[in-house]
Amino acid sequence: MKSKLKILIILGFCFLSIKTFSMDTAPIQMVGGPVKPGGTLTVTTPSTSKLKPKIYYDVKCDIINPNYQKEYPVILGIGTESATNNPTNDRIFLNGVDLLTKQGLLNRELNKLEVFRTLGFCINGSCKISIVFQNLDSSDTVQVSNCTALPSHS
Repeated sequence: MKSKLKILIILGFCFLSIKTFSMDTAPIQMVGGPVKPGGTLTVTTPSTSKLKPKIYYDVKCDIINPNYQKEYPVILGIGTESATNNPTNDRIFLNGVDLLTKQGLLNRELNKLEVFRTLGFCINGSCKISIVFQNLDSSDTVQVSNCTALPSHS
């Protein structure tokens, strides 16, 4: 009887550990939207998200460029916001290409953005992640969607 009780207790701890781990690693949805010509869009984690201070997150977004077949592709500036003006250690990739200059060409209809190791910033106990998109095109609007943030494993 005692061994069955021990097994149940161990299984209970395992279940709680797995449940806690899965809640901490659930994707945090971020609302996107249109980035008009010459305009800026800031995509931010919702205030209800449970971001942890001093934890790095990876963010992924889709960027749709409806006029990708035109002669001059849209150039999009992409960066992160922080609570300070200090430079961040974020790594930003567009379609697998490292954006060292924080600007990228949208050369296809569906573009994949990945921001690795961005740090959420906290003010008065509320933490958030913000990705800033600046459309440097003078005529085309692009759409940012399907943005999610997950704790970084690197």
